Amino acid sequence: KTDTGKIMDAINIINTQTCLQVVDRFSSEFASLKAQYSDLNHGNYLDFVSGGGCSAYIGKPYSANSANTVTLASNCGTISIVHELFHASGIKHEQSRLDRDDHVIIAMQNVKAGKENNFQKSASTTHVDIMPYNYESIMHYGATYFSSNDMETIVAPDGKAIGNRDTLTQGDIDSVNFMYG
Repeated sequence: KTDTGKIMDAINIINTQTCLQVVDRFSSEFASLKAQYSDLNHGNYLDFVSGGGCSAYIGKPYSANSANTVTLASNCGTISIVHELFHASGIKHEQSRLDRDDHVIIAMQNVKAGKENNFQKSASTTHVDIMPYNYESIMHYGATYFSSNDMETIVAPDGKAIGNRDTLTQGDIDSVNFMYG
């Protein structure tokens, strides 16, 4: 699929499985929604750009009329794009939770140099853990993400599977709907 096709598939997943509605800001649908809901007048939007890796800033931009850039490499799959759109909507990585040490072990000795920041816990002032820990969340890294030696960077108890790039879990859906529903 083309990048546009994968982006549209990701938006369709979000629009059909969560309470969020992502719409083209140049469409008549958006114009109708903007007239109906005054809080849509903030002018913030998503800007999809080609680049290295798959990434997005967490949450909406600080200033009005500005973009949250979603960077996508050609190898970003549809669920990875959903992952980035979840970031853009304010959802952080599952393994960044404050309670993550109760659920997984981070094996920093196996993490590639320069990638340690991907395994930091969120600051307690910016993160609240409300939903149960979701081992299979699309927002959870897999066991060997950013490994320097093909060994696990995240160890789950009892060999429990962690992370996925296949489908939203009910926990993923519940997290978004809790925040925005």
